[in-house]
Amino acid sequence: MKNKKIKYHILYSACLVAGTAIFMWSFQPIMKLLALPVSLYGLVYFINHLFRGLGSLYISKIKDLISLSKMGTLIFPMFIICFILTFIILSVPSLPTWGKLLYFTFLSLTIAGQVIFTLRHKCRLHSFIPQKIRATSSSIDTMFGRLYAGVFFI
Repeated sequence: MKNKKIKYHILYSACLVAGTAIFMWSFQPIMKLLALPVSLYGLVYFINHLFRGLGSLYISKIKDLISLSKMGTLIFPMFIICFILTFIILSVPSLPTWGKLLYFTFLSLTIAGQVIFTLRHKCRLHSFIPQKIRATSSSIDTMFGRLYAGVFFI
């Protein structure tokens, strides 16, 4: 945490990880509030994991298209949009099912962006950290994400 080259990336990545945790834990309650059929829960979860898997699979190609800092600059506003959309979608009682699924698709795309950012961030982190403390630095990175998520939930 003393290294200025990585300190802010760790804290920023932790905020994004916490945002993902909040949305992942909220999928079912939001779907219940939206009165979506239980059968669509599997579809929403499939879309989420499909985007996360494809993002992880094509991370090297994505890395060539967009820098880590630009990606972080893009992902954060997407999370803000997701939070705003959550309040909007919960306040519109007669939204069609396809609109609700579109919301979850955008949310899943945002979560996939966070996964890609975190993977790229950890690769970058390991280029600055000596090999003997890489596991510790990864654990600290994960710890901050969980800590922020816990604070956000409280």
